[in-house]
This record gives sequence, C-alpha cells and structure tokens, in this order.
Amino acid sequence: MSRTSDFLSALGYTKENKFDGLEIRILGGNKPPLLLWPPDGGKMGQQVKKANEAGQDVYFGVCRRWGNVGDAAHLLETMCLWQDLDGKNWDKEDPIRGKQLILDALKIRLPEYLQPSIIIDSGHGVHLYFLLVEPWPLADQKDRVRFTAHL
Repeated sequence: MSRTSDFLSALGYTKENKFDGLEIRILGGNKPPLLLWPPDGGKMGQQVKKANEAGQDVYFGVCRRWGNVGDAAHLLETMCLWQDLDGKNWDKEDPIRGKQLILDALKIRLPEYLQPSIIIDSGHGVHLYFLLVEPWPLADQKDRVRFTAHL
C-alpha cells in the first residue's frame, strides 16, 4: 500500500468503499477550480499528480461527504481533527524556517499523548491530523454544531 493510500484509509477513504465521499479540488491559473469525485476510473490520481507537479494547489475534503456536493450540508463523517499551519505565520521572512519552528514547538509544547497522529508537509507549512477512535457523525446540523463546539 502507498503512503497516500494509508493516509486516505486513516481518514475513512478506502478501496473497499471506492473512496466514496472524497472531494478533490485543483486550483491555479486562470481556470475555475476543477472538482473531482471518485470513482473516476483511476484518472483522479493522475490529474492530482500532474496538477501538483505544475505547481497548482490541490485540496481535499477531510470529511467524507455524500452526494458529490462540497458544502457543509453534505458532510457525512470525520475520522479526525485537523489543523493547517502556515510557516509564514511563524516567520514572515522565511516560511521554510517557520515550518521548522512549528515542528519544534509541537515537540516541546505538546505532551506525547497529544501529538498529531499524522503530519503532512504542505510545502509552506504543515497539516496536522489527530485521528479519532471512531467516526464522528456530521450528517445533520446538530452533529456539526456538537463537533465544532469541541474545537
């Protein structure tokens, strides 16, 4: 299994469920965002790789969705809490150094049991993922309000 497959599987996206509910957005250039929803016959991975190599921004929906719609009303569940930290917010002159400051601060300030389960290098910062033991339902407004109250 690849690191990408392991990561997506940890977030509830698997080959068994055909990566159902995974939203990918490719941004960049003068074009409107390209929205991809699996399954798409394997083309999605190629499109994402090509866009990333071209310097385009590639985003994905952390929460599984239903109905191939990217709004909050179509959230299904989440397997994690997450945080996106930009290096430029830690060092305006040198965002790469800022990224290292973030990683150092995590090691120093957070006890081991609060460390992120997964850390992804986003280029100019880091994405932190704190995996949950079981999925947190987000299908209705009450679930979403309860979830955001814990953030």
